Amino acid sequence: MRIPAAALLFAIAGCSSRPSDKDFHFTPEERQLLQPLPDTTPEKVRKMVGHGDELFAQATPAYRRADPESGPNWETRNAQAFDLYTRARESYVAAQAESGLKVPQPILDRSKECLTRLLALQKLKRSAPR
Repeated sequence: MRIPAAALLFAIAGCSSRPSDKDFHFTPEERQLLQPLPDTTPEKVRKMVGHGDELFAQATPAYRRADPESGPNWETRNAQAFDLYTRARESYVAAQAESGLKVPQPILDRSKECLTRLLALQKLKRSAPR
């Protein structure tokens, strides 16, 4: 179940301080996305996906604070998240290529989520007041 956007905004507005990267926790959806790969996945593919997961984890705190309403330096966080998600997606795509014809669904899901977040970051950057 997803929290309605208005309720989420009220919860954020009620916080007395901005969250820092030290306070970062994955959402349940993100934890589900980063589920373990099937046991039959080759080690080389696992390493590629693991590298992508590390980059994804580094990008996510910046992603959550990468819009103009998040305060100063949002453009820096937007660029940082964009770079890290791009590199994570490259790792996932390489893992897909290495997997051959039968790509495990968790790899496809990770790649798709990176692309979705990259598009969201671009949209935020383009719609920001200049």
